[in-house]
Amino acid sequence: MPNVLYITSSSFSGSTLLSFLLNTHPDITTVGEMEGWKDADVNTFQCSCGAVLKTCPYFVKTAGVFEQHNLPFSPNDFGTGYRLVDNARFNQYLTESLPRIRHTRIEKLRDGMLRHMPGFSKQIEQNNRANVLFMQTALALTGAKVFVDADKSPYRLRYLQRLPEINLLPMYLVRDPRGVVTTFMENRGWDAALAMKVWIKEQLDILRILQEFPHSIRIYYEDLCEDVNGVLAQIHRFAGVTPQPFSGDFQAVEHHILGNSMRLDRVGKIVKSERWKTKLSAGDQETIARIARDFIERHRGHPLSDILARIEPIK
Repeated sequence: MPNVLYITSSSFSGSTLLSFLLNTHPDITTVGEMEGWKDADVNTFQCSCGAVLKTCPYFVKTAGVFEQHNLPFSPNDFGTGYRLVDNARFNQYLTESLPRIRHTRIEKLRDGMLRHMPGFSKQIEQNNRANVLFMQTALALTGAKVFVDADKSPYRLRYLQRLPEINLLPMYLVRDPRGVVTTFMENRGWDAALAMKVWIKEQLDILRILQEFPHSIRIYYEDLCEDVNGVLAQIHRFAGVTPQPFSGDFQAVEHHILGNSMRLDRVGKIVKSERWKTKLSAGDQETIARIARDFIERHRGHPLSDILARIEPIK
């Protein structure tokens, strides 16, 4: 039964960087996000190895294995995502968070009902088979012992937890919210207050769902950048492999990771991003700090309060 390390985090928290770093260990393998890069054109989008998805040898071999097992596969859609309907918002209500409700018992009741509904149960079972087959194929192709899924959604943990073929190990990756909020504002057009509130909501979901797992590990993006060998050793031990130091260039080995544009950088050096220091106005920084202070004041002793207390202006 292989160990499967699952990275859960908000978007823009450094999961692609962490995927590259973990993939340099000979006993660990990953493609990053485990659903494929759904918006990618297989004829033009490049894998991190440099080949376009349609001709990448890694994904061509994987597609052949899926065909032998009569499972659909495309390098931009592995068939591993738990998508029960085509409508993205409705699918979120079916498989992830419910509208205006954050309650574990209600979510599990919904999940149990779906697993027993003929149409949905068949799709879930097919997705289960695809996940197990992809992980087994990746481990066989690389000779690794540990697979890393960097899909990020905490709700996916519940589906993977039900797979008897794997030993699931959750890892929570946290980044200073000011860095995440900056990218939320740039990419989604939100103001600082909304972006910070969404970030808090996402952390609360992650922390709540992680309570369902007896063992997990929390990693901070900033610590990873500042003490890469120390943090990697911590993760390696958690994953059950012998710690191996970072070589200084994560692009020195071949990767097949479908992530952001950094996947095509030729030099794999770690550069900690703190763009928020120049991108966020003083007013936006104070808004973020105020929301964080308010949360800490109202939720003394909450795990998220401890995380928020790491923000310098709040101390």
